[in-house]
Amino acid sequence: MLPNRFVLFSLAFLTTGSFVLPGQTLFRKPVKVLGDPNYIGTAASPTLYDGNGPNVVEGRELSAPVAIALDTSVSPPIVYISDAGNNRVLGYQYGTQLKPGAMADVILGQTDRFANLPLGPGTARSTGMNQPTGIAVDASGNLYVADTLNNRILRYPRPMSQPSGSLQLPDMVIGQTSFNTRTTNAGGISATSLSLASASSFVRTGIAFDPAGNLWVTDTLNNRILRYPASGLKTGATADLVIGQPDFTTATATTNPLNKAGLNGPHALAFDPSGKLLVTDALNRLLVFAPPTASNVAAVRIAGIDSSSASTPATQIRLRNPFGVAGTSAGVVVADTGNNRVLLFPPVDSWP
Repeated sequence: MLPNRFVLFSLAFLTTGSFVLPGQTLFRKPVKVLGDPNYIGTAASPTLYDGNGPNVVEGRELSAPVAIALDTSVSPPIVYISDAGNNRVLGYQYGTQLKPGAMADVILGQTDRFANLPLGPGTARSTGMNQPTGIAVDASGNLYVADTLNNRILRYPRPMSQPSGSLQLPDMVIGQTSFNTRTTNAGGISATSLSLASASSFVRTGIAFDPAGNLWVTDTLNNRILRYPASGLKTGATADLVIGQPDFTTATATTNPLNKAGLNGPHALAFDPSGKLLVTDALNRLLVFAPPTASNVAAVRIAGIDSSSASTPATQIRLRNPFGVAGTSAGVVVADTGNNRVLLFPPVDSWP
């Protein structure tokens, strides 16, 4: 596929015969490029381009945005968006976004605002991103990103507090031993490994912080949820609690939607105001766990399974491929993706 750019070459005339006269050298580089403001004719890159897609990338557009996170350590909050299709995360401060179409204040995962190629281990920038999905901000304003196709979680220290215009790099990686590896379950499934994507599977990873500052991750292809203690968040962090599996070395997926202890491809997670853990998984259900303090606990409630009807159409109960979930004082909000709707369930304690 040809690049979507318009180029003007120094030789602009084509006749019926040869357009290069004897003794002349064909000038092979374009002298002007329209549609890519970051193009440099003498760039060392083999392709000379650093972006994908039919339109110019300039730091204010989105391609398949997947998740939103708020940094409430400041007021008004900072908004972060995982711009998955452009392999980056965009950050916006309220005060600079009063004009529609304003550029993002910070761009993470790419070298500049004109680039959107997938990056990471094995590319020119091992700390870059490849299809980021879930994002979360801790109480100090540090941003955590599920760099899904690189099977890792990256931490960016207080992005909005860094020098303006500086190239921001992550200072920590979880799920890998360094920034230079991306293998799923490197060294085998354990309390330090993640399986977020493989050659045949790609999922949306959910991450969230509980009130105590512990980091929770949906380790989707391992059919489990991991908790990383706040005191041990570092490169190569070790999980201290697992849900959905009996131990840290098992990855069996349950096929029974009534199994309250097993999981099948968990997608999103969140906490409600009382500390209950809310999880959606591939069995078209929403599971609720009491504030978890031990591994391999069973869910206390399940929603999304309509046992009163065997028909396939949507009902007030049945979920289909649910992804996003949020807990509020008014109840539980679920993105019922397969049914193209959002549902609000009452507070969990009122469920039968």
